[in-house]
Amino acid sequence: MNILFNTPHPKQLEIIQDKSKYKVIVAGRRFGKTLVSMMKLMDCMLRGQHTMYLTPEYDLAKTFFTDFVAFFNETLISGINKSELTIKLKNGGSCKFFSGMAIEKIRGREYQFAIIDEAGDIDDLEYAFNGVIRPLLMGGCWFIGTPKGNNYFTKLYNNAKDGNLQDTSAFHFTTYDNPFYPVEKIEESRLDMPDVLFRQEFLAEFTANASNPFKYEDIVKNIVPGLSTDKSVCYGIDISNGKNDYTVAIGINSEAVMSHITSWKIQNNYTEQSSKLNELDSNVLKVVDATGSGVSVTETLENNGHYVIPYLFTAKSKPNLIYTFIQAVESGAVKYTQEVADEMFIYEMKYNDTNVTFGNQPGQGNHDDKVTALALAWYGYSTYISIGQQWQGLTVV
Repeated sequence: MNILFNTPHPKQLEIIQDKSKYKVIVAGRRFGKTLVSMMKLMDCMLRGQHTMYLTPEYDLAKTFFTDFVAFFNETLISGINKSELTIKLKNGGSCKFFSGMAIEKIRGREYQFAIIDEAGDIDDLEYAFNGVIRPLLMGGCWFIGTPKGNNYFTKLYNNAKDGNLQDTSAFHFTTYDNPFYPVEKIEESRLDMPDVLFRQEFLAEFTANASNPFKYEDIVKNIVPGLSTDKSVCYGIDISNGKNDYTVAIGINSEAVMSHITSWKIQNNYTEQSSKLNELDSNVLKVVDATGSGVSVTETLENNGHYVIPYLFTAKSKPNLIYTFIQAVESGAVKYTQEVADEMFIYEMKYNDTNVTFGNQPGQGNHDDKVTALALAWYGYSTYISIGQQWQGLTVV
């Protein structure tokens, strides 16, 4: 039929050849979850079955849909609807893609097979499956994803593994189980990523709070009872960008122990922010958030004779900043007070194959300004102060 796939590797074959109606598949990044999903969907469609594919977000569903369509020879296809993310074959088989953010749109027709991808990220997976999908499902379902804390996906996996679910198999694979993915790439990630993130994303390990990249014991071991009285050798400054945000300046001493903190809630008043920050010692290095309103503040400090490194937050630079800081926390290289630790306890990471974001849950008085400020201070200390580099004229992007 002119449909070409790479040969499934042995662990993918275990999934394909298993006869259970339901399968819970926990696997690390780059294991090959997408390919094995495509194989199964295509097999069902070529048998004339109606199938569905659910992802946490619309953009992921759209990406998978585009990739999936490319595998089919156009002579097999009777119709493609890009706006509704639907593909239909001439034999009557079909696949429709849905977002977990609009779960009620699934209602209305029966399906012979379903795949729930990144199942740990689906909001209220228990209701999505039992309340919406299951009543429409005439056949099997695969739940696929990496661990995301203690949620319904975790419960499904554990119950299936323990034999508590009828006609359901549980699978657990790491990225190492994909023989086509270079081991050296995995080892590079092990060295570059915080340990808790590597274990979750590549080893597919469940943890109590997988969304927090800081381990509880690491946070606790670095707390000091109060600010050091030694002189600060570097400041990290996170600039407020909204009415519910804070500008925070944190200093650390020559031993990377927190020695200064000031915090202001200033809404869109660059002059006042600059005036308060200008009170800091102009001869001490400052790594400043140069994103948004931080541009004006950074320029003002530079014009007033401060040693400043502007740090522009991008999709690449902020994860690198936080990764480096997490590693410092893991190794015990940086010390901080309880108020910073309190933000770290509720810090969150969201990760997929193309992007990673950090921060604390909005609302309820939650903020991440102190964590960001200390991460900036650690960056300046570890990159310049501890090895004696010069910092004038540098910008980090």
